[in-house]
Amino acid sequence: MSNALAMYANFDQTNKIAHALSQSELLPPHFRGKPSNVLIALEFAHRNDIAPFAAMQSMFVISGKVGMTAAMAISLARKHNVWKSIRYVSEGAGNDMQVTAIAKNHDDTEASSTVTMKMANDAGWTKNAVWRSIPEQMLKYRAAVFLIRAHYPEVLFGMYTKEELEDISIVNVTPEPEPKVITAPANKEEKEDAKFKLKKDYLIKEMTRFEERSQVNEYNHDSFSKMCDLVIEGKTIKDLDDAYKILVELKKIPVMNENDIEIGKNENSEIPS
Repeated sequence: MSNALAMYANFDQTNKIAHALSQSELLPPHFRGKPSNVLIALEFAHRNDIAPFAAMQSMFVISGKVGMTAAMAISLARKHNVWKSIRYVSEGAGNDMQVTAIAKNHDDTEASSTVTMKMANDAGWTKNAVWRSIPEQMLKYRAAVFLIRAHYPEVLFGMYTKEELEDISIVNVTPEPEPKVITAPANKEEKEDAKFKLKKDYLIKEMTRFEERSQVNEYNHDSFSKMCDLVIEGKTIKDLDDAYKILVELKKIPVMNENDIEIGKNENSEIPS
């Protein structure tokens, strides 16, 4: 039996584990209360010999497709020892910037992939705000994923990364339908209720997007929790206005993780696997 299917040899036990894990509040929303999703993540973790929690924190559903983070793809390439080391060479600045990911193979040959800001602009990736805030980091991620997809396809098995799916969904966004004509509320109370509902719906969408993109961390967790309480339990426009102020402050905080920091500080040096 293949390693990917070995976990199903005792399906009842695996299914119980999936149900138990799906109750955890530490999981992303697309796994909470969804044991079937957790079961797929367990298979992914088992196949790649990684912790289930790490797998679920790095898997996302975007426009109906499952993707892993670019950082996870790079980590899996290292874990499966497909290369001896990888380094990044950055050149140019602004719209002339480009990054080359260079892997040294075990036979000392090299494989490389280059991604430029011109490619990003032409493909429409820069419509995603993160490309404008940390362009060099995004070029590194994309160059590494292109390198893996072209030379070490066994790492991804055809899966896209979260970053690729986000760029595709932004580029291929469908036009919004014509707005419906809504009759104006008859009185002040109805106007206030309508205003309250619009603000609350907007903030709930922003909360979900913020969490799904793994932007909640140890530095902003308390602020994010306070914002959630104000939105979910708030009864007045003022509560929602206070939540919006917190959201604005949260968006000013750059989100970094250990993989970002590791890649960012090793631009032109080899990183041992």
